[in-house]
Amino acid sequence: MPAEGKRSLNMDEKEVCSFSNKEKDRDGDRRPASSRDKVKDEAKMSGKKDIGKAAEEKRRRLEEDKRKREEKERKRKEEEKQKAEEEQRKKEEEEKKQQEEQERKVQEEEAKRRREEEAAQLKEKEEGHQLHQEAWERHQCRKELRVRNQNAHEGRPEETFFSRLDSSLKKNTAFVKKLRTLTEQQRDALSNDFGSLNLSKYIGEAVGSVVEAKLKISDVGCAVHLCSLFHQRYAEFAPLLLQAWKRHFEARKEEKAPNVSKLRTDLRFIAELTIVGLFTDKEGLSLIYEQLKSIIGTDRETHTHVSVVISFCKHCGDDIAGLVPRKVKAAREKFGLTFPPSEIINTEKQQPFQNLLREYFTSLTKHLKKDHRELQNIERQNRRILHSKGELSEDRHKQHEEFATSYQKLLANTQSLADFLDENMPELPLDKTVQEEHGPGIDIFTPGKPGEYDLEGGIWEDEDARNFYENMVDLKAFVPAILFKDNEKGKDKEEAAGKGTARNTRNAENEADMALLCTCLTVSSLFLCEEQEDEEASTGSHLKLIVDAFIQQLPNCVNRDLIDKAAMDFCMNMNTKSNRRKLVRALFTVPRQRLDLLPFYSRLVATLHPCMSDVADDLCSILKGDFRFHIRKKDQINIETKNKTVRFIGELAKFKLFSKTDTLHCLKMLLSDFSHHHIEMACTLLETSGRFLFRSPDSHLRTSVLLEQMMRKKQAQHLDARYVTMVENAYYYCNPPPMEKTVRMKRPPLQEYIRKLVSFTLESFSRSSYPEQLTGSAFILRYSELQKCVCAYPLCPAGLAMDGQKDGRPSSAMGSEGEALDEDDEDDDEEGGADTEEQSGNESEMNEPEEEEGSENEEEEREEEEEENTDYLTDSNKENETDEENNEVTIRGGGLKHVACAEDEDFIQALDKMMLENLQVQYLSYSLSHYVCTTLVK
Repeated sequence: MPAEGKRSLNMDEKEVCSFSNKEKDRDGDRRPASSRDKVKDEAKMSGKKDIGKAAEEKRRRLEEDKRKREEKERKRKEEEKQKAEEEQRKKEEEEKKQQEEQERKVQEEEAKRRREEEAAQLKEKEEGHQLHQEAWERHQCRKELRVRNQNAHEGRPEETFFSRLDSSLKKNTAFVKKLRTLTEQQRDALSNDFGSLNLSKYIGEAVGSVVEAKLKISDVGCAVHLCSLFHQRYAEFAPLLLQAWKRHFEARKEEKAPNVSKLRTDLRFIAELTIVGLFTDKEGLSLIYEQLKSIIGTDRETHTHVSVVISFCKHCGDDIAGLVPRKVKAAREKFGLTFPPSEIINTEKQQPFQNLLREYFTSLTKHLKKDHRELQNIERQNRRILHSKGELSEDRHKQHEEFATSYQKLLANTQSLADFLDENMPELPLDKTVQEEHGPGIDIFTPGKPGEYDLEGGIWEDEDARNFYENMVDLKAFVPAILFKDNEKGKDKEEAAGKGTARNTRNAENEADMALLCTCLTVSSLFLCEEQEDEEASTGSHLKLIVDAFIQQLPNCVNRDLIDKAAMDFCMNMNTKSNRRKLVRALFTVPRQRLDLLPFYSRLVATLHPCMSDVADDLCSILKGDFRFHIRKKDQINIETKNKTVRFIGELAKFKLFSKTDTLHCLKMLLSDFSHHHIEMACTLLETSGRFLFRSPDSHLRTSVLLEQMMRKKQAQHLDARYVTMVENAYYYCNPPPMEKTVRMKRPPLQEYIRKLVSFTLESFSRSSYPEQLTGSAFILRYSELQKCVCAYPLCPAGLAMDGQKDGRPSSAMGSEGEALDEDDEDDDEEGGADTEEQSGNESEMNEPEEEEGSENEEEEREEEEEENTDYLTDSNKENETDEENNEVTIRGGGLKHVACAEDEDFIQALDKMMLENLQVQYLSYSLSHYVCTTLVK
């Protein structure tokens, strides 16, 4: 068995070897043909691989370029989006900040208003309770005293009582003399003396002394008290006193000019005696009515005794006439207070007094209206004189002041009497001729129209300027009152001195030389005092070092917060007389090159003014003296110092520290010698405060006259061109010419829509993508079918930049990217042709599917590239296309799709209508493209 197995294996090996030899022989026979095919196949494969690599490289390059473009576009959009979001965020934050600031201001104003209302209500409540308390105390005192006087006959002492009292002549006559000069402070002393004296034989002398006594309103209560003591002890005192009063009033009728003060006191005296029951109601009321009627009858025209009537209504009107003042009614209704009733005298006896007082009030209102009209006439005449001459004479000015003072006094008396009688004030119409005389300009006698708070055409250029010059830090709210106590003590004296200075301003103008000398002496004395105080001060004192450091830091205070902080610091730590003088000297000696500091230094002085007014007064005096010195000197040097002085005066005038009268007088002095440096100084002053003076109601007319005078001098004199320009700039800064409001042309809705697309919408798109509205596409109705009609004149960003036209149509051009794509397409076509030629030979069946797949991919890529590069084209550039049913459709001019159908009349009419609409769309597209090109070029 093993031998047979070994032989079988050998046989198999032989068969295998023989089979392999046969195969080798057969392969050797076929080797020459296979090697040629293999070389050819390898050449084809290498060419195909090269073509594939080139196509692949090109596709990668295109994809890379496309990716880069997309990445760049995406980054640009992200940046634009980020920028837009950042701007929107900033805008929202700014709006939010402004809104919060406005809300804060509104809340502060509301809180301030509430505090003021609460303080006013508290004050009103306190006044109401005080009025209520005084009314009850007065009523209770009168009621008790009336009861005692009416029952005096029951409690009078007998004769034995008088024998125990002192009847000496010396003491009794001394007491009677004291009655002529009695005061409220002597009440207790006179009451004690009366209790120890027997005045039975001196009743007549006592009555005469009481009637002839020169009493004040405050002394009437003491006199009534002593009269009640006399009446309760001596029965004959009251009749003698009544007869004495009658004789006194009879004698007064013969006086040509009665004493108003005595008349007021006597009327109240007899009214009080009647109320407390010293006189009977019949006797006392008849005497009061006669006197009141006599006073009112002789005073219906002049109303010089209106204070007598008001005093009577105030102290005795509730009991004698039953008057209830308006304040009492308001307190009763608002706070629920109960005031004492008028029960001493019945209502029937009160009615004649009420009628008499109301008649007097009627005549008083007529007098008030008459004086109101006369005052308006005087003011109108003064305005005309100011408008023509620029200033008023001393007599007319004095006449106006006196009449205005008397009118204000009459107005106040009328208001008081109206309150006591619970009557309404008459209507006092405003002068309507003010606006007519001066045209639609500034209402110079109505503050705030438009000057104070209307920024357009107002005093200030903008809101910041108004806040800078009007809104000051209230130092009194932060600084303890002890730090400016000395200033408060001297405030009244300074105000009186200021009034005296204002009255003598006109005389000082006529005596310019004397004023100049006095001012220079004042300035020199100020600096001399400062030097003496500096010498007396200790050189190493801590306060002196603080003041010196403060003055050195002043030039660095170049904004509102710093200068306000400096003012508070000076008031808190350095408020002494010597330091204030040193501060004035530092402010005055500001460098002439640092004109930017003058507004802030002026604000510093204005902030300190409520607490230390001497700083502003001293600085204004120094500037006034320096200005007069330069005017008198008449030299042509130091122009910067001169401009600094007038600019400082203008800044202080805007803070209302330097009076407008003095400022205008300075301008008048410069115009009187309008040459050389005076021209520059006048222009500087007007550029600083001219607008403020011209638009302020109280200085408008005079400023207008001075401006016209300056322009006339410019025309009359042959000035240099530089001076002419300066004068015109200053004039038109103060009084700018009226600007005509241009009427905005109303564009058609279509044009507004196009402007919106070009100006706003186009900015948010790139050159490769733009709004569909700008392509001129539209939808129209075509013979009962809604089909899209594409405009024959498409718009693209590349074509908008070209002005040339071809065949009556706007020429369109591709961008750099389109040209590059076209070149790539041509390269692709050449490579594709070579590839076709190489593949025309015999190919194996294994390579044919790959070649067909590669060619299909290349065609798809080429079609995609053509679609990408020609997506901006419209159907009007193609010769034909197929519709949805694969029917051939011819494309005619204008991009109109013509589909073959039955040519009936309805179709022809619809076709004509569609053609007309299409022509309209073409015209609109052409107009839009021309407008866009013009806009982009601009």
